[in-house]
Amino acid sequence: MPKKTPTKPSSSAAIKKNPDWSYWENLATVSLREALQLSLGLDPHSHVPASEEDMSLREQYWNRLLISKNHAIDADWVVGKVVREDGDISPEYTDVYLKKFAEWIVNDTTLDPFPEQFLKLIPSQTKANSEHLQEPLQTEQPHLHLNRDKRSQYYFATQPVSVLNDFMRV
Repeated sequence: MPKKTPTKPSSSAAIKKNPDWSYWENLATVSLREALQLSLGLDPHSHVPASEEDMSLREQYWNRLLISKNHAIDADWVVGKVVREDGDISPEYTDVYLKKFAEWIVNDTTLDPFPEQFLKLIPSQTKANSEHLQEPLQTEQPHLHLNRDKRSQYYFATQPVSVLNDFMRV
């Protein structure tokens, strides 16, 4: 069975750092390796994490890989996992639900940073952002409701706290 890992491009110019998000955001499942690379904003088709020259980026990838493999045992974002003879999970052949994985790694880990396009994969983030934008502005001040009496509501809403304290001392 051939490996899915891309070969190292012949020139450093061939390595694309930015993924084509219009392609990736339309996929339901990807390999764990691809999901991890996307979480760093790297193009899985042309980028090889082991050959990354930027040591901090390489370290971020390996940290995310180790944490993901540790949580993949019972995770709801795993579609199917392939375990090697040594008992380790194969990132190339373990498939994950991309959006569920994105939601997990962003919300349930302390790993940072994430590219903006990767954050947009999270359904709850997108929904929360759209609801926040559509939320009407609150112009009316909340006030105390006492026995549904409109006069009491108005009185308590317009009086300073000291009057309320006097009223409460019975």
